[in-house]
Amino acid sequence: MSLVKVNLYAEAQCPDCINYSQTQLSTLMSLVPSIVSLQVFPFGNAKETLNEDGTYSFTCQHGENECTSNMYEACAIHLNPDQLDWYPFFDCVESSPYLLNRTGTYNTTAVTNCASDAFLNWTEIESCAVSPAGNSLMHSIAEATPSHTYVPWVTVNDLTVPDGGDGYPAGDLLTMVCAEYTGTPLPDACPTPTDSKVVGYLAAAVAILGFGTNFVPIKKYDAKDGFYFQLFMCVGIFIVGVVINAIRGFPTFQPLAMLGGFLWCCGNVMTVTCIKLIGLSLGLLIWGSTNSE
Repeated sequence: MSLVKVNLYAEAQCPDCINYSQTQLSTLMSLVPSIVSLQVFPFGNAKETLNEDGTYSFTCQHGENECTSNMYEACAIHLNPDQLDWYPFFDCVESSPYLLNRTGTYNTTAVTNCASDAFLNWTEIESCAVSPAGNSLMHSIAEATPSHTYVPWVTVNDLTVPDGGDGYPAGDLLTMVCAEYTGTPLPDACPTPTDSKVVGYLAAAVAILGFGTNFVPIKKYDAKDGFYFQLFMCVGIFIVGVVINAIRGFPTFQPLAMLGGFLWCCGNVMTVTCIKLIGLSLGLLIWGSTNSE
């Protein structure tokens, strides 16, 4: 059986990494673990410095405690090579309250409980984390971490999952892995190509219907200067956005995305006036042709 190789380059206390681990990765490993060869590299945006004695010092993006969590995850994976053994520990650590160890003295409660729940030897993990072997292990992970522009950085069969435009991997990991799987039979949890096409056509039909009739009421009712109409449109978009974000587990807030939406709304205010002046057909043609979405 040809397993699909999934590599996750992340860091233990990064909000985006945690979100990805608890949504995309957790879904993948709960539904189709038998077709996945998973490797996690807990280093991310950390930096390493070679010491005079040949060891390395590590500086992590979210502080010293993140380096500690990275080391615990790395040692657990190294000491328990079977992903069915180490993944429950990793998943548990990623789902623990990361703010617990953002500052102050490191609290080992979460990691010790996770080791116990995953039936791993916590004493071995702790010893590894403070040993020369653990230091060398983290150096090897640093060297294995590819050049990247954000974390989490994900590859499927050595191909980088593309950026969704906001410094976050795009698409559905389960769908990507299932598409790469060449074995038989395909797991029941995998979406079939037919399912994907049907959903795609339905989504396109809804978009055509929604956007195609978006401004029809303007021909019948007085929309004044367009701001009142725009208000209700924005409220509708906001409500749909909140629902979708709730379904996705409220991903990290992206200010640039909000700025893009603000600029879109500013330009969209003029559509009512334009349609009143030049008509619905020509107005929608220009609106659709210049819409940056």
